[in-house]
Amino acid sequence: MHPSSLTQRAVVLLCVASLGGCSVWPIEKKYDRAELAKGAAMPAAVSVDDAKKIAQGWSDQLQEATRDRVVQGIVAKEVLFYGTLLLTAGAVQLSRGASDGWRRVRNVGAGAAAGSELFSSHYQTADQAMAFQKASAQMTCMIESLQPIPDRAEYLALFDDDEKARVNAGLTADPKDLDALYNAVPRQTLHFMEQTVLPNLQAELKSVRLGTPSKEELTTLVDKYKTAKDSGTAGANNVGTPDNAAVNNVHGLLSRNGIVAQPSAEVIKLRRKEVVAALAAYSSAIALCRPT
Repeated sequence: MHPSSLTQRAVVLLCVASLGGCSVWPIEKKYDRAELAKGAAMPAAVSVDDAKKIAQGWSDQLQEATRDRVVQGIVAKEVLFYGTLLLTAGAVQLSRGASDGWRRVRNVGAGAAAGSELFSSHYQTADQAMAFQKASAQMTCMIESLQPIPDRAEYLALFDDDEKARVNAGLTADPKDLDALYNAVPRQTLHFMEQTVLPNLQAELKSVRLGTPSKEELTTLVDKYKTAKDSGTAGANNVGTPDNAAVNNVHGLLSRNGIVAQPSAEVIKLRRKEVVAALAAYSSAIALCRPT
């Protein structure tokens, strides 16, 4: 390959590495509720529907940030490779009495090799990727607990007042109220993102090493989770088979959403059980979604 072509490729790679859309700086992805809810104006009280959108939107951004940092690391290594190649080729040609053109190639190669080392060491893209990866893992953990919780329309179709009363009578841990458990989900979701995931990410990007939970703290969290899960199981055991009116409500909701499948009363009962169990355990489940 002609030395000028090698030079041009090295320069291009250096530009990519150094500019990279100006995304190499250790700044966390912008956290904006309204933007993450796809631009919708934030209501006075965030609903479960909005909380799900915000959670998924920010999770996607964190995953994208992780991928960006990995790509930047690859680009830096490629600059180092081509810089070293140019440095070596230039040195060999000079030893054979080559022209000043090869001397310039050697100097570009030395600059590229040194530049990529400075790039990697100064911006610590590997550390940044790890910070975003940890935050993304926390969000994934939370979303797994959030996934079974229905949007408001499905919740209202699944549970009438009589059904809620049966479930409440079976719950063994406070709050022994299905509506209270459901209405607390948005607040708990936003609190986890804004008071746990975001501060942890900011600390990691500033190279602040956070302490891990003690054995006693983890034991307490696990005990709370077990208590909440047992309460949800007890409440779910009180779920009844839906009557025709409840079945029609669910079928009507599915039809409005363009879903043709018409689940049986037994399937709807199983869905009720799943929702009760998920709501009862949600708060304690996301408390376990923390770095260890």
